[in-house]
Amino acid sequence: MIPRDQIEKELNLGMKNGELEKRLKAFVKSDIIEQGTSDFRYQAVSDNIFEKVFRGVYQEEIDGFDPKEIRNEYQQLYRKLQGEFNKYKGEFSEYLIINCLRHRAFKQNDFYVALINNLPDDFQFVDYESIWSYSASPVHKKDIQVDIFAKAGGDDYSLIGEVKNRKAKFSVKEAKIFLAKALKVQQLENVSKALFFVFSAGGFFQNTIQFLKENKIAWSDDKTFLEV
Repeated sequence: MIPRDQIEKELNLGMKNGELEKRLKAFVKSDIIEQGTSDFRYQAVSDNIFEKVFRGVYQEEIDGFDPKEIRNEYQQLYRKLQGEFNKYKGEFSEYLIINCLRHRAFKQNDFYVALINNLPDDFQFVDYESIWSYSASPVHKKDIQVDIFAKAGGDDYSLIGEVKNRKAKFSVKEAKIFLAKALKVQQLENVSKALFFVFSAGGFFQNTIQFLKENKIAWSDDKTFLEV
């Protein structure tokens, strides 16, 4: 037997004794619980009458229920939510690196240069004229999108970059796709001097690194770039 005040406390019901008593008596009349020797103590019924009542109403639906169906629905929902999460995570990572380039990199050039591999000897970060996530739609051609385009003035290097904040390593296939896009952006924007770079929080495959070296693409997996 459980005292009424314990029921109220354990379930954190936040209702007056009169209202709680009224509801408990309704459960008693429905044969869901039993009343003790006083109005202050209750217990669950000793038989499975509630299960019998429930099955009497919903037995057909219970028998026809396929666990695989609900599992598949949840798997689809999970994949959808995971995709949306990865999208927003990627966009936020782009923002963090853009923010770094805009406010810190050129002020702490030596520090940030040391975080990147395969840079030209004469490269240095500068106070860029503009930095944004680039997209374009050339006539009769597929849309072109790169995560970061930092345009520099004079004889300084402009940056064209790819950002991947995930566990998976950056592949050669992805590197080839990025290189093709970066070359097109350089052409469309008439950039005479550009540095292509890839940030991948999950790292790089060895053959990817070899491809990046051969094509003079800089790379980094240092998460310092993602600091706020």
